[in-house]
Amino acid sequence: MTNSIRELRERAIPFDFKKANAIRTMLGSCSILCKDAISFLLKYINCENSGIGSVCQYLGNLLAWFDMRHLLLMNDFLVMPQSPVLHDLRVSREVENLNEAIAKVTSYPYPQFFVCMASNLERLKVEASMFPTLIAVVQELERGDNNNNVADFESISTTGANPSTVQSLVTLDKTSFP
Repeated sequence: MTNSIRELRERAIPFDFKKANAIRTMLGSCSILCKDAISFLLKYINCENSGIGSVCQYLGNLLAWFDMRHLLLMNDFLVMPQSPVLHDLRVSREVENLNEAIAKVTSYPYPQFFVCMASNLERLKVEASMFPTLIAVVQELERGDNNNNVADFESISTTGANPSTVQSLVTLDKTSFP
């Protein structure tokens, strides 16, 4: 797996879910409008001599990685530390899905805007429903991480995750990384 997600995220300002959600809602589900808005932002994001550059940079940072929080969490809590959870047979299909999703997202010139720029078919690769158990595990790990402030984020649906499997995988991760 790749470190690209982490490297790209380190350049962004802190994520504000409520503001990003409001902007995304205003853009609506119209993929053409969303693509045009992102293209406009990217065109003017580096115009430091005008006010539009600052506005585009701010909006771009708010929209970066929107609707991909679950991928960021899995990257931060499982991929980067090379968690043994990724080698557990109970989640092997989800891990395959995760590999495919990361490959698809990082293949885009601006992966942080993948959800806005990708086709509906491509976006299916990053749907949270493709990784219910892994998402449940990383949400549990995030809750237990004293360095994270989870108050600003909404919970991601983990319908389909077996609670006993989730707890077992959380324990596996925690015993591997005391």
